[in-house]
Amino acid sequence: MREAPYGNDVTFSEEAVATRQNSDLADTFGNLVHRALALCGAYCGGKVPEAKAEAIPDFDIVAIREASERHYARLELQQAMEVVVRGLFAANKYVNDEEPWKMKKDDPR
Repeated sequence: MREAPYGNDVTFSEEAVATRQNSDLADTFGNLVHRALALCGAYCGGKVPEAKAEAIPDFDIVAIREASERHYARLELQQAMEVVVRGLFAANKYVNDEEPWKMKKDDPR
């Protein structure tokens, strides 16, 4: 669905689906979830801490949810997915840049 706007023709191939799945779901979303779970386990005893999160540049979960809901309501499936994937890229970039796995165990962040 990310290949063409709703209502337009799209060239379908299993290779394109596999590439998109590996890129967006496995590499982007899967990597982010894996890192979050590993860091939570290593630094927080496997529990989400009661702490205020730092703002992530270009990642506002409320804005992402609202924008994706607006697009879905108008059947703009491609745009809805683009909003979400851009947010995932921003979150992954933040984690890559901050390198939290290099933090000391007693770092309050």
